[in-house]
Formats: sequence, C-alpha cells, structure tokens
Amino acid sequence: MHRNNLLNIFNEAIAFVNGRESVKRFLTQQTLGKHKPIYLIALGKAAASMAQGAHDILGPSIQEGLVITKVGHGTNLPFRILEAAHPIPDERSLEAGNTLLDFLKNIPKHSHVLFLISGGTSSLVEVLPKGFTLDNLMKLNQKLLACGLPISDINRIRSEHSQIKGGKLVKYLNGLQTTALFISDVPGDHLPQIGSGLLFPNNFIKSYIVASLKDALHAAAKYAAQLGYPVDLDETFVTGDAAKVGTKLANELIHGTKRLMIRGGETTVVLPKNSGQGGRNQHLALSAACVLKDYDNVFFLSGGTDGTDGPTEFAGAMVDSQTIAKGQSQGLSEKYCLENANSQSFLKAAGALIKTGPTGTNVMDIMLGLKT
Repeated sequence: MHRNNLLNIFNEAIAFVNGRESVKRFLTQQTLGKHKPIYLIALGKAAASMAQGAHDILGPSIQEGLVITKVGHGTNLPFRILEAAHPIPDERSLEAGNTLLDFLKNIPKHSHVLFLISGGTSSLVEVLPKGFTLDNLMKLNQKLLACGLPISDINRIRSEHSQIKGGKLVKYLNGLQTTALFISDVPGDHLPQIGSGLLFPNNFIKSYIVASLKDALHAAAKYAAQLGYPVDLDETFVTGDAAKVGTKLANELIHGTKRLMIRGGETTVVLPKNSGQGGRNQHLALSAACVLKDYDNVFFLSGGTDGTDGPTEFAGAMVDSQTIAKGQSQGLSEKYCLENANSQSFLKAAGALIKTGPTGTNVMDIMLGLKT
C-alpha cells in the first residue's frame, strides 16, 4: 500500500505541472495579442503538451504552429512537428534550428508570437556560429554532461557557441509582439537560464512561468495530506553529488519522525571513463537504498518529472529495505554499480525502476521519502 501511495503522490505532482494543463490554466485568464493572428512556437520536451493546451484555448486564432520536441515526445497536433535529439544534439537539432529561423522570418507583421518553452530546448534546437561544427557541438555537450557542473554553468557555456541562445534569438523576432510561456527546469525559476536563455524578457516580450518545481512539490504535499500522511515539505533546492544527497536524505528520513518527506532539485553525477547505465535519480536512489537496508518501515523514491533519467527510458527508482538484498541475489554489487555509474543494472535486478513514459512536463526532479 505505502509503495503504491508513494508512486501515486509522484504521479499526482507530475500531473499538476503537465504542459497542457498548465498552459490552459494560464490562457483562460489572459487575452493574447488583442485579436491579432497568433503564430505558435513550442520548444522542448514538453512542447507537444504545451501546444495542445494552447490549441485547446486559442483554437482557430492560431494561424500556424511549429513544435520541436524530443524523439518520442510528439503527438497528434494540427501543427508542424519536428523531433530532435536529446541530451546530445545531432543534425536534427541543426535542422530544427534552421526551420525555426525560417518560420520566424515568414511571420507577417502585426501578428502575435506565442512561444512555449520547456526543458531540453538547449539540445533540440541549435544554430551554430561560423567555424563551430556539429562534431564540436556534440563533443562539447558530452563533456559538459559528464563533468558534474550545475546547469547554470552548462547553459552559459552552451550560449557562447550558439547564434540563438543567451538571448540572441530576439534579433530574429523583428520586433513582433511576443508572449513566452515557460515550464521552468532551472533553479530559482531564472528566466534567462530556461532553454539556455533563448528569450530574455524585454519591452516587446512578455514572459511568464506557468509551471515550476515548487508547484509540483505543493501538489505532492496536498495529495499526501489527503492520504493522511504527516507532510514534511522543504522547498530548499536540492543540489550536489547525487550519491551524497541520497545518503543524506535517507539518514534524515530514518532518524526523523513518521512522515512523508518531500524534496526537489537537480543533483549531479561525475561520470567515470567507462560508465554504465543510469541517471542522477537512479544513482541517488541506489545510494539511499544502501542506508535503508536495515529499516523495514521506510520507502524512498527519486524521479525525473519529464519521465527520463539521464539517457535512459526510466524516470528514476523507488527503493526500500529489500532493494540491496534483491540486487545482491542477482550477483550484483551496489558499491561497484555506484562507483561505475551503473545504477540501472542494480535497480533493474532489484525490480526498483520507475517507468512513466513521456510526461508532458519537465520541472527537474522530485524526491519522496516515507517513514511509517
């Protein structure tokens, strides 16, 4: 029962910040463009769901739309849909970048542009400066994703090698009246960092955050309270080494009172040279499982709200006192798997992985701990 409840709380949090629902909530309270024709551009892992929300409310007011999202995250929409690579950009990302600029160039004057931007945009859409090749771009991103830098530093470096990031896309808007709606996937909901800063707020760009990690955490807390659990919600952004964070949160859980612990953030993993399969949430959860192995009344979940944890098909993992024993019974070592960033192998053997599929949102990661 408690394991199912923990998973349901996670799913409830994700549902509240779903792109379609978040955009609909916002647009029902706004009037865009003073009856001007609207041109829609949706970018990111939640692009399709955000575009669906806009279509639900604005309908025939949208003259044309362009949706650029991650492979497998598209859906049936009356707009042009491109799927590109994530987390490492490829030639499809460059094709998407050129398509975006062509789309902007052909928008008539006196129109209103509606941007819908979510996490993943930095990889999915790119226009390179002269002298910087696709091979350079791929190697740069591989290095950045393996080094354990915070996302703010990664985005700053990315923007230095782009013709559209770091606020540079604005010059292609040609002064068109623009509204930008964001699902935040950065600490502090800092607008210039979302999507590697494709759009900065200015005099003709009105920018709004329609869903954030804080929204998801509060939705989790509300649902947990409805289930009767005492709630321990701390909005302090969780960051740092995933293994250390997993150990820390597990110790806080077992040494505290009976309650439902809710945390959120985005940790990092420095990848060894020959790393295995996994992601930061799986790494964090396996580290927590090492602490929880002697406590039958404690459960812990860490998952990515976008439904993918690193370059894997899993959102994260849910662990308890049996996780380590189950993995060991299949001949695996939790210590070896952590040292080699191969958490997925251990957690798969232990039956602890969580698979949600594309969620239509991306507000970083949620960590839930339950002590009964």
